[in-house]
Amino acid sequence: MKLRFAPLSKGIKLHALTIDVIEQHEVKISAPAAYSAQFNVHFLSSKREHIIFNERHNLDDCIAPESEEPDLEWCITKTISLPQDLAACTQDVSSKMMTIKHQVAFTVELLGVGKGLSMVGI
Repeated sequence: MKLRFAPLSKGIKLHALTIDVIEQHEVKISAPAAYSAQFNVHFLSSKREHIIFNERHNLDDCIAPESEEPDLEWCITKTISLPQDLAACTQDVSSKMMTIKHQVAFTVELLGVGKGLSMVGI
């Protein structure tokens, strides 16, 4: 993945980047007739998610500025190594009763001059 960041104010430095690959499962089934009649519920559903890949990168020394002034823009390239075994990671599936999907989430840690550490989720 190639990420580009542009700070909104001067004096901000990139500190770390966390990459999560999240697997989300959703199951939806028809409610039994008695349950549906008694509670006026037509479907039962369940949603779960878990992190199948997590990696944190310290960025203090590995920033490659795209421009001549390092405070204008940062560009970072990182490889995400997904599990090769289907027991660790299921492929995306979408059916009438079940959906499995994945998303990549980034958390960027920023150091501001005199303001300490800030975290931004993307």
